[in-house]
Amino acid sequence: MRSDLDRDRATTQATIPETGPVRYFRYLVRRCVEEPRLFARGVKALTTPRVAYLDLLGAPWRSVIIFSSQRSGSTLLGEVLVRHDRQRFMFEPFWRVAVGPSRNIARGRYVSPGTDEPELDRVLKRVLSGRVRNLHVDRFNTCRLVRGRVIKDVYGTNLSPYLAAHFPEVPLIFLLRHPVAAAHSAVSLGWEDNLEAILGQRDLLTEHFPAQAPLIDSVVASERHTVVAFVLRWCLENYLPVQMLRRSETHVIFYEDLVRSGGVELDRLASFLRRRSPVLWSGWTPDPALLWRPAATSRPDNDPGRSLEEHRVEWQGKVPAAQLERSLDVLEGFGLHRLFGAGPDPLVGADQVLVTP
Repeated sequence: MRSDLDRDRATTQATIPETGPVRYFRYLVRRCVEEPRLFARGVKALTTPRVAYLDLLGAPWRSVIIFSSQRSGSTLLGEVLVRHDRQRFMFEPFWRVAVGPSRNIARGRYVSPGTDEPELDRVLKRVLSGRVRNLHVDRFNTCRLVRGRVIKDVYGTNLSPYLAAHFPEVPLIFLLRHPVAAAHSAVSLGWEDNLEAILGQRDLLTEHFPAQAPLIDSVVASERHTVVAFVLRWCLENYLPVQMLRRSETHVIFYEDLVRSGGVELDRLASFLRRRSPVLWSGWTPDPALLWRPAATSRPDNDPGRSLEEHRVEWQGKVPAAQLERSLDVLEGFGLHRLFGAGPDPLVGADQVLVTP
């Protein structure tokens, strides 16, 4: 059954323009007036780990960060990781609508890894050091005395190369799901594509996507808020990480592999974390059974009685053939058709995703 938090987040996605924390606060006040039970639940939350916790060990190396696009299983993976030894779960700290320190980080923002942006460094360090306390960021936290952090974010994928270069001590996980599957999930929830946040960054488009300009313009002109538009956003969010993240320093996971071979994929992830952060993760023994639990942000039509395999392929046959074909054309326009095709599974292994050794 869809939780109240899921309903609130879906409503936020649909009604709040990305104009900053003041607008988000007004939204929360309005929702509490409309539904007084939300205020009572907020008061009760003051005694929960969403508010009452200590995160005093501030070194960035104590954090693990998961970058992905929306509807790709990052919440599920994060919930598996935070079961290990007092890990605080930090949820989407780069969502500028709800998180004050991130107010200047637009969705899809890109900064060259070779440059220095002192203000951005301050924000990233603040997040990675756990110095952001926020009801949105901590909405799914269950740890009171924090030893480490698992951060999951879907707004800052294009910042991942910069973060990897400036904070190399932080293990970085790059999670990918078939973009048509993720797009179908978002459209089914009634979400808008919010392409304006990325398309408004003219330097990003002219420097990195000049060849795709006609394709982008055609989608924007007539296919907004469709599966095709979400696939376009997926490409704009994932092309640069695929090109720039280093295979030697980044752990790539396909959602489809996690669903089909959970034990194998979690063991592979455990090896990566033990190597990159042995102090925190040397004792982690992952439990694949946790993957069968519905994530906090599961889709409303997720039936716990259905297998993960059924969830993996559910979009097949539901996406109109014309939209699927058009989506594959968009992928090809960005050269990302080598990763995914018309079938439900990735076309390459996880170790073949990233271009840079």
